[in-house]
Amino acid sequence: MQKDDFTALIPEIDSCDAMLILAPVYWDQFPAQLKAFLDRTYSFMDFTQPDFSMAGRKDKKLAGYFFAGFGPVDVYTGMVETNLKSFATAGFRDYKAHVAGDANVPGSIMDKADDLKAADEVCEWLLA
Repeated sequence: MQKDDFTALIPEIDSCDAMLILAPVYWDQFPAQLKAFLDRTYSFMDFTQPDFSMAGRKDKKLAGYFFAGFGPVDVYTGMVETNLKSFATAGFRDYKAHVAGDANVPGSIMDKADDLKAADEVCEWLLA
């Protein structure tokens, strides 16, 4: 058993309706802090359950909006979606993600109408 700050978040995560993740893409992966957070959701694992989850709610939404400085946005999108699926153990069965590419200059996202529209769509879906 690991005793850290995540322990206090478990009831909050279990009872929430939705979660929004905003993060950069580093070296084709989640940043280390987000990966550590994802790894700690093993607290919801229960191998006696058919879906391996002891989450109290299994109908939650998860939205992710990620920023990539450069590189193949389609590859990053696949990585993000694969990793977001792993949050199903904590009850997040429905997810949506967007990766904004070429976002290596602070504020540059404000000039990208498609990425801004995607942010609105992700948020609208999350709140619906």
